[in-house]
Amino acid sequence: MKRKKPTIHDVAAKAGVGLGTVSRVLNDHPAVRHETRARVLRAMEELGYAPNPHARRIAGGRSYTVSVLLPFVATEFYRRLVEGIEGVLLEQRYDLALFPILSLARLKRYLENTTLAYLTDGLILASYDLTERFEEGRLPTERPVVLVDAQNPRYDSVYLDNRLGGRLAGAYLARFPGPIFAIAVEEEPDRAFRRTVFAERMAGFQEALKEAGRPFSPDRLYHPPLPGGGAPRPPPLPGEGLPAPQRLRRGGPGGPRGPGRSGKARPHPREGRAGPGV
Repeated sequence: MKRKKPTIHDVAAKAGVGLGTVSRVLNDHPAVRHETRARVLRAMEELGYAPNPHARRIAGGRSYTVSVLLPFVATEFYRRLVEGIEGVLLEQRYDLALFPILSLARLKRYLENTTLAYLTDGLILASYDLTERFEEGRLPTERPVVLVDAQNPRYDSVYLDNRLGGRLAGAYLARFPGPIFAIAVEEEPDRAFRRTVFAERMAGFQEALKEAGRPFSPDRLYHPPLPGGGAPRPPPLPGEGLPAPQRLRRGGPGGPRGPGRSGKARPHPREGRAGPGV
């Protein structure tokens, strides 16, 4: 005979608390004593109780999902980034929704105020600062926003000093004789932004070489074919092919009320061991 799945009533009875207390523990409410919370969690574990995520969403009026917008999904840097985010969200019983920015066409969709990415409980932007494409420099959401590998004073940011990383690479290569080459690791959506990871690294790279008396020659910058085939074309002005910056339709500012907090990490290349584009 199939065993009946335990319910929230069973958890409350075993822990000796009311249904409201169990609900507060499930929703991580701060108004629960540590001893009571531990007793409820122990009862859940002993009974094998697993909360219904759909009922939890309906009751709380929340999605219990965090959106992650990122340029790639197959590189080592972003794979580790997603794994780290997923590990933390899993502990908090949140889901992760990935929104890859693989093309300008896809980017245009993410510039629509009603896109699903802005309707979750939080938003993480990796490498691209989409606020450049909105007229007031704010994203169309009032939920928490965090930028990773990008910086914006309006939002919490965890970023690398890519210019310094480029300078370190340039200073290192300048010590060796012979020509110096670099690879432009850029994707189609990069053309829509004024500031990108590669542009910042390349600027630092060229500065260091110039200071060392070995200015970098543009004909030694290799542009590999873009995904999808075909030869690369010179990047147009930032924002070409995209609609004008959007005016927000929602009332009130997005993200944290005050200035965002920023955390700067030591420079570390995404992949490989050489210059700014590797």
